[in-house]
Amino acid sequence: MRARPGRPDTRAAAFLIPGILAGGLVPLPAAQAVGSPRQTVSHHASSSAWTIRTVAGGAGGPGRATAVSINQPCGLTSARGSLLVGTNDGVIRAVSARTGMLTNPVGTGNFGFSANGSLARSAHLGQTCGAIYDHHGNLVFADSAAWIDSDGDGTADAVPGNHLIRMAAMHTGVFYGRHMTQGHVYTIAGNGTDGYSGDGGPATQAALGTPAGLAVDSAGNIVVADKAGPALTGLGRIRVVAAATGTFYGQAMKAGDIYSIAGGGSVECRDNGRLATSVSFGFGGMLFDKYGFYSGPSGLRVDHSGNVVFADTACQKILVRATTSGTFYGKAMAAGHVYTIDRYVPRPAGIAVDHAGNVVIASTDANKVVIVAARSGHFYGRTMVAGHSYLLAGTTNPGYGGDGGPVRPRTA
Repeated sequence: MRARPGRPDTRAAAFLIPGILAGGLVPLPAAQAVGSPRQTVSHHASSSAWTIRTVAGGAGGPGRATAVSINQPCGLTSARGSLLVGTNDGVIRAVSARTGMLTNPVGTGNFGFSANGSLARSAHLGQTCGAIYDHHGNLVFADSAAWIDSDGDGTADAVPGNHLIRMAAMHTGVFYGRHMTQGHVYTIAGNGTDGYSGDGGPATQAALGTPAGLAVDSAGNIVVADKAGPALTGLGRIRVVAAATGTFYGQAMKAGDIYSIAGGGSVECRDNGRLATSVSFGFGGMLFDKYGFYSGPSGLRVDHSGNVVFADTACQKILVRATTSGTFYGKAMAAGHVYTIDRYVPRPAGIAVDHAGNVVIASTDANKVVIVAARSGHFYGRTMVAGHSYLLAGTTNPGYGGDGGPVRPRTA
């Protein structure tokens, strides 16, 4: 049940949270409005209450974000003055943080494949849940297989995907080893084949599964949560498309090539402290969750220390692949190893790293958003201890409600 405008509702609920990020939840500064005076999360100086507000959804478009229908949002990223919304129906939306207006920079909403050099706005794509801006301002996105309930019978149906990482060039120039023209779409990883191959070679000759979460690290490399694809050739990996030649994540890398930095091993759900490439994401051959989506890594982000944080959906954990040795999230970590920072998170999907370095997690089956504190301090109106997990939003009851009221129930 939706709250009346301007009326607080302490029953705020989170529902189908992969629509927050799959990327993940997008933490914005309290003062940043999305279509002023709307704010994603705002804090009232006169009290300790945080409030949640709707910033997109409705009918029509392009136009004002709250009047545009968004079908199955599955990934959000806030960057460069825009809120990017990846969807399950082959289109990427962009909401201006200044005006609140929504546009469609890539895709038409029609499934299919458009060749390199096609106009971005008229391109036919697969699922586009992962979408980010790279260091050049280009829009990089996953063009993947999708599983949706296309006939309304309550079960997921396969929609052929392209198994690619693609880019809509925002500028004309040479990127990832090839010349690109502004406003056009190009493949930067994947050969269109479902699987896992090509590590150490050109990214466009590699086979990918179902790329989902994307992130860009401080060196400009693209980090990919590559889930198992329809061919079921593995349980997923974390892969890197190198933007420059150098040593990253403990490996010598060449610009334009692809590398695996986690996953591909045989250790299932017992990954804490193990070498990242010795672990397997998922367990016991569980390749699908109950919604029909492939299990494996998802909701990926690079944190403030350069570590890769991601969800293992099947094992219901939040993991960190340490890039350097040190103490992170309250525990000692060694470079190149994987550590659990939150366990028993029902179907974790979206992940974000907020401005304080805390990890924010969308837990779909629990209908809530939780946070793991990177350091001890006071965040979101409460005191937190480094490495501990806290409820941030939702009541665990599915639904839509609470706009204008507290993000989390007062009893949480």
